[in-house]
Amino acid sequence: MVKLKKIELARWANIAEIFASIVLVLTLVYVGLELDRNTKAAQSGSWQGIINKMNDLDTSEAADPEFSSVIMRGENTPQELSDAELFRFYRMAQARLGQLEFAYLALNEGTIGEYHWGAVKGYIQQMIWMPGYRSFWDEYGEAVYHEDFVAHIQSVLPNCESKEETAGNAVAEGK
Repeated sequence: MVKLKKIELARWANIAEIFASIVLVLTLVYVGLELDRNTKAAQSGSWQGIINKMNDLDTSEAADPEFSSVIMRGENTPQELSDAELFRFYRMAQARLGQLEFAYLALNEGTIGEYHWGAVKGYIQQMIWMPGYRSFWDEYGEAVYHEDFVAHIQSVLPNCESKEETAGNAVAEGK
C-alpha cells in the first residue's frame, strides 16, 4: 500500500509540473503581447509628438503671410533673400530639419516604426533637393545635426535630383 501511495504522489507531482510549465508558457505569451502593445503605444505617442511639432511649424508659417513669402522664396531662390530674410529662412530650415532628425533618431532607437519612417523619408528627400534647404544643409548640416543623421542625409543626397532635372526627366520620358 505504501508503494501505491508513492506512485500516486509521483504521478501528481508530474501532473503539477506539466501544469506549471503550461502556466509559465501562457504567462510568457501574455507578457510578450503586453510588451508589443506597449511598444506600439510608445511609438504612436512618439510619432504624434513629431507630427505635432511639424504641424506647429507649418501653422506658424501659414499664419504669417510675410513669413510664408520668405519661406517660399527661401526654398526656391535663397540667393534673392536679404540677409535678414535668409536668417529667418535658415532658422526655420534648422527647426524643420531638426524635427526630421528627431524622427530619424527615434527610428534608430525603436520609438517610431518603419511605417512612420516611410512617410518622413519621402519628405526629407523632397526637401533636401530644394535649393534653400540644400544651401542650408551644405553650410550648416554637419555642424548642427547628429552624425548619424548627417550620414543618412549624405547617403540620400546623391539620389536627390533638382527640380529642373526632375522636370527635364519627366519631359524626356513623356510624362
